[in-house]
Amino acid sequence: RTHWPVQMKDSVQWGDQDAFMHINNTQYFRWWESAHIVYLQKLGIFKNANATDPKGAIIARSECHFLRPLTFPDEVTVMCRCSSIGNTSINVEYLLKNQHDEDCAKGTATLVLFDYIANKKYPVDDEMRKIISDLENGKE
Repeated sequence: RTHWPVQMKDSVQWGDQDAFMHINNTQYFRWWESAHIVYLQKLGIFKNANATDPKGAIIARSECHFLRPLTFPDEVTVMCRCSSIGNTSINVEYLLKNQHDEDCAKGTATLVLFDYIANKKYPVDDEMRKIISDLENGKE
């Protein structure tokens, strides 16, 4: 598979570095979160990306495999796509590339759909499954 429905560019900031002069591992999870928020917005949920949204998703699990260190200055491309769909969750995968198009990190997450008004998770319905299928097949 080569298609990534979400591809975001971001500049590496000097302040993202730690004492060892490479980008701190927490920044990768911030990039993951930003990418999957865009993905969720393409699904029609989490449109405001804040507490005013009646429906969104909660991160149940997230991981990162660090492949190559990043340093300042650099520009990264953060990519996100769906890897599988559960009853109430969406599993996503991430890829982060540097300005030289080298893979620097890969990750995954499980996003549980959550209704903040009812205070409970909710199912991935047929309409959302269709939207995901269209996104993953380049029919945006």
